[in-house]
Amino acid sequence: MRPYSEQSRFQLHPLIMRREGDFWIVGNEDTGIYVRISQKGYELLRLFEKGHSVSEIRRISEEHLGKINLDAFIRNLLKHGFVKAIDGNPVNDKIERRIRPMLTCIKARHVRWLFSDEAYIVYAAIIALALGILAANPKYLPRTYDYFFTGSLTVVVVSSFVVGWILVFLHELAHMLACISYNLKASFGITNRLYYLVAITDVTNVYSLKREKRYRVFLAGIVMDLLITALSVILLHLSSVGTLPAQIQGFLKFLILIELFGISWQFYFFMKTDIYYAFENLTGVNNLHKKTELLLRQVLKSIVNAGAHHHFRQHYESRKEQAVVIAYSVFYALGYILSILVFILYGIPIIVRTLSSSIGGIMRGAIHGNPSIFYDSIVFLSFWLVNQALLIYALIKRYKLYERPVLYWVFIAMLITTNYLIVIVLTALILNRVWSEFVILVLMAALGFAFARTLLWLAEKLNSLANEVIIPLMVPVLSLIVAFIVYGFSSALVKSASLPFRKELLILMPIIYVMGSAVCYLTEFRKA
Repeated sequence: MRPYSEQSRFQLHPLIMRREGDFWIVGNEDTGIYVRISQKGYELLRLFEKGHSVSEIRRISEEHLGKINLDAFIRNLLKHGFVKAIDGNPVNDKIERRIRPMLTCIKARHVRWLFSDEAYIVYAAIIALALGILAANPKYLPRTYDYFFTGSLTVVVVSSFVVGWILVFLHELAHMLACISYNLKASFGITNRLYYLVAITDVTNVYSLKREKRYRVFLAGIVMDLLITALSVILLHLSSVGTLPAQIQGFLKFLILIELFGISWQFYFFMKTDIYYAFENLTGVNNLHKKTELLLRQVLKSIVNAGAHHHFRQHYESRKEQAVVIAYSVFYALGYILSILVFILYGIPIIVRTLSSSIGGIMRGAIHGNPSIFYDSIVFLSFWLVNQALLIYALIKRYKLYERPVLYWVFIAMLITTNYLIVIVLTALILNRVWSEFVILVLMAALGFAFARTLLWLAEKLNSLANEVIIPLMVPVLSLIVAFIVYGFSSALVKSASLPFRKELLILMPIIYVMGSAVCYLTEFRKA
């Protein structure tokens, strides 16, 4: 039922309207909701603002604007929260006040100088000086080992977390100060993207500005990142000539490496980064990211299904828009290539060193009786494994990989591999006399039980998804195989390192492991 009649009159919220090419940008500064409408839509809005009734607007629009679905237009006004009252009765639009102004004590006059021409000249000079130093001293370029700027792995983890969040805060603060310099309302907050906690600055009100003024807000964050990196390079150079203590060098290299990841992130064009919004603003193509994705999917389908007839053809508003989308698709692909290169050149080496250092630290600490190295490596490895597990979970959820049977076969392989890490830790705990042999054997039984239960769950998923009949005997068979692997792996580890380990315990560990798996197996099938 319509909440209005033909004689109803609408009262709109104060709306910002700005012409942009052949269209109009219309929005509410308080809610941060902005839409793009045609010239006809703008003229309809003006009729509502003048207080005409629905019947009057319908008649005027038919006479001057042609055939228009006025009821659909009104529904969109209500949906976007642009209507304040109908016939004097307030509208409960249930739209939250998304923009909650922050740092209200800071006024435009306080920060406008940060974005003046003179300030940009200074920023450019600092960045140019840093580039000159890097050109003359390539040794300052970030290397993978700069991540491990201290011998303590736990300090590296904590520093990475704290420094990372400080840099994110400064990046988002730059966006907010840029908004304040234009007297725009902006809010800073913590939200999530998939499982990630991320800091964001809501700068939606930037669309109330002329297009050429928006770049200050869009690019403020990356300018901050470049300045921090440049200042770090300059300080690093000063420290190398004796002006600053040499101990700072390691941390500065670490800082530059972390900022490198942040800056490169902005050029992952397959995501909506600051650079993307600046590019979209430059070209004037609305929803450029979505249109590029549709184009690439269409191209991919035509390649995979060559010769087949495709009914879907993407519609473009103009040839210029089509050209822009095609051009951006190249950047989209380059963004993927850049992300892969960063992962290969920096991500993989850091991961390899992370695992080798932490596992090696666990064993060295256990063999030589050094608790500080032992626990330092345990904390670091645990933190890293949890982080990788969350990353895998995010990818699975985003791309709906849980609907593909191959994922669960990969999980089975990962589950078997995980046993190696756990056995290393348990062996180290025995050598370090942290827990008694009895406690370790109980943990082995629990590990076997958990392994079997997880295998059963994965088998159920495979049966339901792929209609594959996973033989129930797979669980005990794999448990026995893993038990032999555990025994062989433990024996090889003990012999290679000449560890003082009782042979009886080496035999008992896989036996207890199999017993734990057997208990789970029998319990589950008794229920069935």
